[in-house]
Amino acid sequence: MLNRPEPKPLLSRILVVIAVGSIAVLAALFVLAFTVDGKWDVEESVLVNVPASRIYPLVSSTVAWERWSIWNEVDMPSMKREFKGPALGVGSTVEWDRGLISGVTRISSVADDQQIGFSISFDQRREFAEGRIVLRNAEGGTEVFMRIRGDTHTDPIAKLAVLYYKPTLKREMNISLTRLRDKIEKTAGLR
Repeated sequence: MLNRPEPKPLLSRILVVIAVGSIAVLAALFVLAFTVDGKWDVEESVLVNVPASRIYPLVSSTVAWERWSIWNEVDMPSMKREFKGPALGVGSTVEWDRGLISGVTRISSVADDQQIGFSISFDQRREFAEGRIVLRNAEGGTEVFMRIRGDTHTDPIAKLAVLYYKPTLKREMNISLTRLRDKIEKTAGLR
């Protein structure tokens, strides 16, 4: 009579399949993390039916951003903020702390009341992202164009996070710019 090996219990086979599957998923994520470009760029724009001079004060001040930026609303009231530097223009800065993550947003450049540059750094690290808001004359008003770009460099976890965060950031930029438009047009009596 031949000795047949006893069949492995079902639970053991299930655990082996789960372990092998988990290792395969982790390996795929590891390979993906090293093949994804660390540079990212997100942009949005909105048409506002007023001249640029009515928009500029709201985009060139980190204090004024509280009136239209969704990022302040999403984290309120738990987010702590401290404003530093001038209220308007280069150096207008907000240091913020959400609890799990903190950072600094700073207006870094202004040009002809038509363009501002800003930087965002997280958790005392080097600059993580830079952005621009450009006010362009357009038929019927002003186009407000916003771009944020960054580079995760070689950080594989940050590269994977960007795959998720880019569409979220685009949606949040759209909401923020729409809120900016609605607030300005309401103040101007257009809504």
